[in-house]
Amino acid sequence: MTDQHSAIRLSDIIGLDPKVLDLEREYGIPPFIHIHDQSLTKEVVLTLLALRPIICRQRGDKVYCVGNTRLYQLALRYIDLDQPVPVIMISSRRLDEIYRLFIAERLLLPIVSNHGRGKSKWLFEQWQNLRPALKRLWKKEPLRGSTQILRTHLKRGIVCL
Repeated sequence: MTDQHSAIRLSDIIGLDPKVLDLEREYGIPPFIHIHDQSLTKEVVLTLLALRPIICRQRGDKVYCVGNTRLYQLALRYIDLDQPVPVIMISSRRLDEIYRLFIAERLLLPIVSNHGRGKSKWLFEQWQNLRPALKRLWKKEPLRGSTQILRTHLKRGIVCL
C-alpha cells in the first residue's frame, strides 16, 4: 500500500467506500450518530484532521473515504464542503488492505487509545474472534502476545475502555 499526503475539497469525497459500508453491515456496526457537542467547532475538527487525515482511495474518477471514517463524518457536519481537508490517498485496491484499515480503526485504535469506555468485554471478545482473520491478513500472529497483554491491562485498569 503506497500513500500520498495531500489536501482536497471535502466535497471531492463521494462518501464512504462501498467496501467499508459492507464491512460495517457485516460486523453490525451501527450508523454514525453524532450528538451535538458545543466543544466541537470547525477549528477543532480541522485540528483533528491535521492529526488524523481522512484516508481515501480513488476508484475511477471518484474518491471514497476508507479510513478515519467517523472523523470524515464529523467533518461533513462542521466543515464547509469547499474547505480543503488533509487526506492520505492510498493506491491499494485490495480488499484486505481496506479490511486492515477497518479493523485497526474500529477495534485496535479504541483499545490502544482508551476511547471505548464501558466496552472492554465486547472489544476483548471481538479481538478473540478476529485473531484468526488478522493472522491470515498479516500472515503471522497479530501483535504477538497481545491477548495476554490486553487481558492484563484490562484487569489492572490500565486500559479503561
